[in-house]
Amino acid sequence: MRFLDYVGYGALFVALLDAIFPLHVSRRSVEIALHRGETPYQLARKLRDSSIIRFEKLYLGLLKIAGRDRNILPGKYRFHTRGNELFAFWETVNQTPEPIYVEVTIPPGLRATDVARILHSKMGIDTLRFMQLVRDEKFVRNLAVEFPHLDGVRSLEGFLYPDTYRFEEGSGEAAILYAMVKNFFDRWQRMGMDTLLKGAPLGFYESVILASIVEKEAVSEDEKPIISSVFINRLRRKMPLQANPTIWYITGRSAYWLKKSDLKIDSPYNTYLHPGLPPTPICNPTMSTIRAVLRPARTPYLYFVADGKGRHIFSRTYREHLRNIWRLKNRPENN
Repeated sequence: MRFLDYVGYGALFVALLDAIFPLHVSRRSVEIALHRGETPYQLARKLRDSSIIRFEKLYLGLLKIAGRDRNILPGKYRFHTRGNELFAFWETVNQTPEPIYVEVTIPPGLRATDVARILHSKMGIDTLRFMQLVRDEKFVRNLAVEFPHLDGVRSLEGFLYPDTYRFEEGSGEAAILYAMVKNFFDRWQRMGMDTLLKGAPLGFYESVILASIVEKEAVSEDEKPIISSVFINRLRRKMPLQANPTIWYITGRSAYWLKKSDLKIDSPYNTYLHPGLPPTPICNPTMSTIRAVLRPARTPYLYFVADGKGRHIFSRTYREHLRNIWRLKNRPENN
Protein backbone atom coordinates (compact mmCIF):
# COMPACT_ATOMS: atom_id res chain seq x y z
CA MET A 1 0.00 0.00 0.00
CA ARG A 2 1.33 3.36 -0.98
CA PHE A 3 2.02 6.13 1.50
CA LEU A 4 -0.80 8.24 0.04
CA ASP A 5 -3.23 5.39 0.71
CA TYR A 6 -2.28 5.46 4.39
CA VAL A 7 -2.81 9.18 4.46
CA GLY A 8 -6.20 8.78 2.85
CA TYR A 9 -7.35 6.09 5.26
CA GLY A 10 -6.01 8.10 8.17
CA ALA A 11 -7.92 11.16 7.07
CA LEU A 12 -11.06 9.06 6.69
CA PHE A 13 -10.63 7.66 10.21
CA VAL A 14 -10.16 11.14 11.70
CA ALA A 15 -13.22 12.37 9.84
CA LEU A 16 -15.25 9.41 11.13
CA LEU A 17 -14.00 9.95 14.67
CA ASP A 18 -14.87 13.62 14.47
CA ALA A 19 -18.36 12.74 13.22
CA ILE A 20 -18.93 10.44 16.19
CA PHE A 21 -17.06 12.49 18.78
CA PRO A 22 -16.86 16.09 17.50
CA LEU A 23 -14.54 18.16 19.68
CA HIS A 24 -15.60 21.66 20.63
CA VAL A 25 -13.56 23.11 23.48
CA SER A 26 -14.81 26.18 25.35
CA ARG A 27 -12.77 28.49 27.51
CA ARG A 28 -15.74 28.76 29.85
CA SER A 29 -16.59 25.64 31.80
CA VAL A 30 -20.11 24.40 32.43
CA GLU A 31 -20.88 23.37 35.99
CA ILE A 32 -23.06 20.30 36.47
CA ALA A 33 -24.22 19.28 39.95
CA LEU A 34 -24.80 15.64 40.78
CA HIS A 35 -26.66 15.57 44.07
CA ARG A 36 -26.34 12.81 46.62
CA GLY A 37 -28.67 9.98 45.67
CA GLU A 38 -28.76 10.86 41.96
CA THR A 39 -27.61 8.27 39.41
CA PRO A 40 -25.30 8.31 36.36
CA TYR A 41 -28.48 8.26 34.26
CA GLN A 42 -29.50 11.58 35.76
CA LEU A 43 -26.00 12.95 35.22
CA ALA A 44 -26.19 11.91 31.55
CA ARG A 45 -29.54 13.68 31.18
CA LYS A 46 -28.07 16.87 32.67
CA LEU A 47 -25.07 16.65 30.32
CA ARG A 48 -27.33 16.24 27.31
CA ASP A 49 -29.60 19.11 28.40
CA SER A 50 -26.48 21.30 28.69
CA SER A 51 -25.25 20.21 25.20
CA ILE A 52 -22.12 18.68 26.67
CA ILE A 53 -23.08 15.35 25.10
CA ARG A 54 -25.53 14.39 22.36
CA PHE A 55 -26.24 10.74 23.14
CA GLU A 56 -26.89 9.64 26.70
CA LYS A 57 -26.55 5.90 25.94
CA LEU A 58 -23.15 6.39 24.33
CA TYR A 59 -21.86 8.32 27.35
CA LEU A 60 -23.31 5.73 29.76
CA GLY A 61 -21.83 2.93 27.67
CA LEU A 62 -18.36 4.46 28.03
CA LEU A 63 -18.85 4.67 31.81
CA LYS A 64 -19.95 1.03 31.92
CA ILE A 65 -17.02 -0.21 29.82
CA ALA A 66 -14.66 1.57 32.20
CA GLY A 67 -16.48 0.16 35.24
CA ARG A 68 -17.35 3.66 36.48
CA ASP A 69 -21.14 3.50 36.12
CA ARG A 70 -21.68 2.52 39.75
CA ASN A 71 -19.26 4.78 41.60
CA ILE A 72 -19.77 8.31 40.30
CA LEU A 73 -19.22 10.62 43.25
CA PRO A 74 -21.78 13.35 44.02
CA GLY A 75 -20.64 16.95 43.73
CA LYS A 76 -20.08 19.76 41.24
CA TYR A 77 -18.38 18.78 37.97
CA ARG A 78 -16.90 21.20 35.41
CA PHE A 79 -16.88 20.41 31.69
CA HIS A 80 -15.04 22.29 28.95
CA THR A 81 -16.07 20.26 25.91
CA ARG A 82 -19.33 20.40 23.95
CA GLY A 83 -21.12 17.61 22.11
CA ASN A 84 -18.41 15.02 22.69
CA GLU A 85 -19.24 11.89 24.68
CA LEU A 86 -15.65 10.61 24.74
CA PHE A 87 -14.19 13.78 26.21
CA ALA A 88 -17.16 14.23 28.57
CA PHE A 89 -16.46 10.72 29.84
CA TRP A 90 -12.76 11.54 30.23
CA GLU A 91 -13.53 14.74 32.14
CA THR A 92 -16.01 12.91 34.37
CA VAL A 93 -13.63 10.19 35.53
CA ASN A 94 -10.55 12.40 35.79
CA GLN A 95 -11.79 15.09 38.11
CA THR A 96 -12.66 15.21 41.79
CA PRO A 97 -16.04 16.93 42.11
CA GLU A 98 -16.33 19.94 44.37
CA PRO A 99 -18.61 19.59 47.40
CA ILE A 100 -22.16 20.91 47.11
CA TYR A 101 -23.14 23.21 49.97
CA VAL A 102 -26.66 23.80 51.18
CA GLU A 103 -27.52 27.12 52.85
CA VAL A 104 -29.80 26.72 55.85
CA THR A 105 -31.13 29.56 58.02
CA ILE A 106 -32.12 28.78 61.61
CA PRO A 107 -34.11 31.68 63.14
CA PRO A 108 -33.74 32.53 66.85
CA GLY A 109 -36.08 31.03 69.40
CA LEU A 110 -36.79 27.65 67.80
CA ARG A 111 -36.96 24.34 69.64
CA ALA A 112 -34.59 21.57 68.59
CA THR A 113 -37.56 19.76 67.03
CA ASP A 114 -38.27 22.82 64.87
CA VAL A 115 -34.59 23.00 63.86
CA ALA A 116 -34.73 19.32 62.91
CA ARG A 117 -37.74 19.94 60.65
CA ILE A 118 -35.96 22.77 58.82
CA LEU A 119 -32.86 20.64 58.31
CA HIS A 120 -34.99 17.76 57.06
CA SER A 121 -36.72 19.97 54.50
CA LYS A 122 -33.44 21.49 53.31
CA MET A 123 -31.05 18.56 53.59
CA GLY A 124 -33.14 15.45 54.11
CA ILE A 125 -31.66 14.61 57.51
CA ASP A 126 -33.17 11.95 59.74
CA THR A 127 -35.15 14.00 62.28
CA LEU A 128 -35.48 11.06 64.68
CA ARG A 129 -31.72 10.47 64.66
CA PHE A 130 -31.11 14.21 65.06
CA MET A 131 -33.32 14.43 68.15
CA GLN A 132 -31.83 11.25 69.60
CA LEU A 133 -28.39 12.87 69.44
CA VAL A 134 -29.69 16.14 70.91
CA ARG A 135 -30.83 14.19 73.99
CA ASP A 136 -27.99 11.64 74.01
CA GLU A 137 -26.02 12.30 77.22
CA LYS A 138 -23.05 10.29 75.93
CA PHE A 139 -22.91 12.41 72.76
CA VAL A 140 -23.10 15.57 74.89
CA ARG A 141 -20.29 14.29 77.15
CA ASN A 142 -18.11 13.70 74.10
CA LEU A 143 -18.71 17.30 73.01
CA ALA A 144 -17.90 18.48 76.55
CA VAL A 145 -14.31 17.35 76.02
CA GLU A 146 -13.93 20.20 73.53
CA PHE A 147 -16.53 22.50 75.10
CA PRO A 148 -16.13 22.17 78.91
CA HIS A 149 -19.21 24.30 79.67
CA LEU A 150 -21.28 21.33 78.52
CA ASP A 151 -20.01 19.21 81.38
CA GLY A 152 -23.07 17.97 83.26
CA VAL A 153 -25.49 19.19 80.56
CA ARG A 154 -28.00 16.53 79.51
CA SER A 155 -29.32 17.98 76.27
CA LEU A 156 -28.11 20.19 73.41
CA GLU A 157 -31.37 22.14 73.47
CA GLY A 158 -30.26 25.77 73.85
CA PHE A 159 -26.92 25.30 72.07
CA LEU A 160 -28.07 24.95 68.43
CA TYR A 161 -27.08 28.49 67.65
CA PRO A 162 -29.45 30.41 65.36
CA ASP A 163 -27.59 31.50 62.25
CA THR A 164 -27.27 30.94 58.50
CA TYR A 165 -25.15 27.86 57.83
CA ARG A 166 -23.53 26.34 54.73
CA PHE A 167 -23.54 22.60 55.25
CA GLU A 168 -21.96 20.18 52.81
CA GLU A 169 -24.67 18.16 51.13
CA GLY A 170 -24.97 14.76 52.76
CA SER A 171 -23.60 15.93 56.12
CA GLY A 172 -24.65 13.61 58.92
CA GLU A 173 -26.70 14.60 61.93
CA ALA A 174 -23.70 14.45 64.29
CA ALA A 175 -21.60 16.71 62.04
CA ILE A 176 -24.42 19.27 61.79
CA LEU A 177 -24.93 19.32 65.55
CA TYR A 178 -21.20 19.74 66.10
CA ALA A 179 -21.11 22.74 63.72
CA MET A 180 -24.02 24.44 65.49
CA VAL A 181 -22.63 23.85 68.99
CA LYS A 182 -19.19 25.03 67.88
CA ASN A 183 -20.78 28.20 66.50
CA PHE A 184 -22.38 28.79 69.92
CA PHE A 185 -19.10 28.53 71.81
CA ASP A 186 -17.09 30.43 69.19
CA ARG A 187 -19.45 33.34 69.69
CA TRP A 188 -19.37 32.88 73.44
CA GLN A 189 -15.59 33.28 73.39
CA ARG A 190 -15.57 36.21 70.94
CA MET A 191 -18.03 38.17 73.10
CA GLY A 192 -16.05 37.54 76.28
CA MET A 193 -19.01 35.90 77.98
CA ASP A 194 -16.87 34.05 80.54
CA THR A 195 -15.93 37.42 82.02
CA LEU A 196 -19.60 38.39 82.30
CA LEU A 197 -20.44 34.99 83.78
CA LYS A 198 -18.19 35.61 86.79
CA GLY A 199 -20.51 38.30 88.15
CA ALA A 200 -23.77 36.89 86.82
CA PRO A 201 -26.74 36.08 89.08
CA LEU A 202 -26.93 32.53 87.70
CA GLY A 203 -24.50 29.83 86.60
CA PHE A 204 -23.72 28.97 82.98
CA TYR A 205 -26.45 26.41 82.25
CA GLU A 206 -29.07 28.22 84.32
CA SER A 207 -28.30 31.41 82.38
CA VAL A 208 -28.87 29.63 79.05
CA ILE A 209 -32.14 28.16 80.35
CA LEU A 210 -33.42 31.57 81.46
CA ALA A 211 -32.19 33.17 78.23
CA SER A 212 -34.32 30.70 76.27
CA ILE A 213 -37.40 31.98 78.12
CA VAL A 214 -36.42 35.62 77.62
CA GLU A 215 -35.86 34.90 73.91
CA LYS A 216 -39.49 33.86 73.57
CA GLU A 217 -40.85 36.75 75.65
CA ALA A 218 -38.86 39.69 74.28
CA VAL A 219 -39.49 41.39 70.96
CA SER A 220 -37.22 44.43 71.35
CA GLU A 221 -33.52 44.10 72.15
CA ASP A 222 -33.65 46.95 74.67
CA GLU A 223 -36.29 45.14 76.75
CA LYS A 224 -34.31 41.92 77.14
CA PRO A 225 -32.32 43.10 80.24
CA ILE A 226 -35.56 44.34 81.85
CA ILE A 227 -37.46 41.10 81.20
CA SER A 228 -34.42 39.22 82.53
CA SER A 229 -34.56 41.30 85.69
CA VAL A 230 -38.22 40.36 86.26
CA PHE A 231 -37.44 36.65 86.17
CA ILE A 232 -34.29 37.06 88.30
CA ASN A 233 -36.32 38.99 90.88
CA ARG A 234 -38.97 36.26 90.94
CA LEU A 235 -36.35 33.53 91.32
CA ARG A 236 -34.77 35.38 94.25
CA ARG A 237 -38.19 35.61 95.95
CA LYS A 238 -38.89 31.94 95.13
CA MET A 239 -41.92 32.97 93.11
CA PRO A 240 -42.96 30.75 90.18
CA LEU A 241 -41.84 32.26 86.88
CA GLN A 242 -45.30 31.77 85.30
CA ALA A 243 -43.77 32.15 81.84
CA ASN A 244 -46.15 31.34 78.99
CA PRO A 245 -43.34 30.21 76.63
CA THR A 246 -42.66 27.23 78.89
CA ILE A 247 -46.23 26.06 78.21
CA TRP A 248 -45.60 26.61 74.49
CA TYR A 249 -42.60 24.27 74.79
CA ILE A 250 -44.89 21.57 76.19
CA THR A 251 -47.83 21.96 73.80
CA GLY A 252 -46.22 23.42 70.67
CA ARG A 253 -49.04 25.97 70.50
CA SER A 254 -48.41 29.70 70.39
CA ALA A 255 -48.55 31.47 73.74
CA TYR A 256 -51.40 33.56 72.29
CA TRP A 257 -53.55 30.41 72.04
CA LEU A 258 -53.01 28.99 75.50
CA LYS A 259 -55.99 27.63 77.38
CA LYS A 260 -56.50 27.71 81.14
CA SER A 261 -56.27 23.94 81.17
CA ASP A 262 -52.76 24.20 79.67
CA LEU A 263 -51.57 25.91 82.84
CA LYS A 264 -52.41 22.75 84.79
CA ILE A 265 -50.40 20.34 82.61
CA ASP A 266 -48.26 18.18 84.87
CA SER A 267 -44.81 18.75 83.40
CA PRO A 268 -41.49 19.86 84.91
CA TYR A 269 -41.51 22.55 82.20
CA ASN A 270 -44.74 24.07 83.54
CA THR A 271 -43.47 27.14 85.38
CA TYR A 272 -46.98 27.86 86.66
CA LEU A 273 -46.95 24.65 88.72
CA HIS A 274 -43.25 24.26 89.46
CA PRO A 275 -41.05 27.00 90.96
CA GLY A 276 -37.59 27.65 89.62
CA LEU A 277 -36.27 27.05 86.12
CA PRO A 278 -37.35 24.26 83.77
CA PRO A 279 -34.94 21.30 83.43
CA THR A 280 -33.48 22.44 80.09
CA PRO A 281 -33.67 25.44 77.77
CA ILE A 282 -36.97 25.68 75.92
CA CYS A 283 -35.47 27.07 72.70
CA ASN A 284 -32.15 28.12 71.19
CA PRO A 285 -31.43 31.75 72.12
CA THR A 286 -29.10 34.33 70.65
CA MET A 287 -25.95 35.49 72.38
CA SER A 288 -27.45 38.97 72.94
CA THR A 289 -30.25 37.38 74.96
CA ILE A 290 -27.80 35.36 77.04
CA ARG A 291 -25.83 38.55 77.65
CA ALA A 292 -29.02 40.23 78.91
CA VAL A 293 -29.40 37.41 81.47
CA LEU A 294 -25.77 37.64 82.55
CA ARG A 295 -26.14 41.41 82.98
CA PRO A 296 -29.83 42.05 83.73
CA ALA A 297 -31.15 45.52 84.43
CA ARG A 298 -31.59 46.51 88.08
CA THR A 299 -35.32 46.93 88.54
CA PRO A 300 -37.98 46.34 91.20
CA TYR A 301 -40.31 44.71 88.68
CA LEU A 302 -42.02 41.38 89.28
CA TYR A 303 -44.61 41.42 86.50
CA PHE A 304 -45.02 42.43 82.87
CA VAL A 305 -47.69 42.25 80.22
CA ALA A 306 -47.43 42.57 76.44
CA ASP A 307 -48.98 45.78 75.10
CA GLY A 308 -49.86 44.21 71.75
CA LYS A 309 -47.46 46.51 69.90
CA GLY A 310 -44.21 44.65 70.47
CA ARG A 311 -43.48 46.20 73.85
CA HIS A 312 -44.27 45.36 77.49
CA ILE A 313 -45.60 47.22 80.51
CA PHE A 314 -43.78 46.40 83.75
CA SER A 315 -45.05 46.60 87.30
CA ARG A 316 -43.88 46.11 90.89
CA THR A 317 -47.01 44.64 92.44
CA TYR A 318 -49.75 42.26 91.37
CA ARG A 319 -52.37 44.98 91.89
CA GLU A 320 -50.46 47.30 89.57
CA HIS A 321 -50.12 44.44 87.09
CA LEU A 322 -53.90 43.85 87.08
CA ARG A 323 -54.45 47.58 86.57
CA ASN A 324 -52.15 47.56 83.54
CA ILE A 325 -54.02 44.57 82.07
CA TRP A 326 -57.36 46.37 82.57
CA ARG A 327 -56.04 49.51 80.88
CA LEU A 328 -54.79 47.54 77.89
CA LYS A 329 -58.11 45.74 77.48
CA ASN A 330 -60.01 49.01 77.68
CA ARG A 331 -57.93 51.08 75.31
CA PRO A 332 -60.03 53.19 72.93
CA GLU A 333 -58.81 51.17 69.94
CA ASN A 334 -60.18 48.01 71.58
CA ASN A 335 -63.69 49.44 71.92
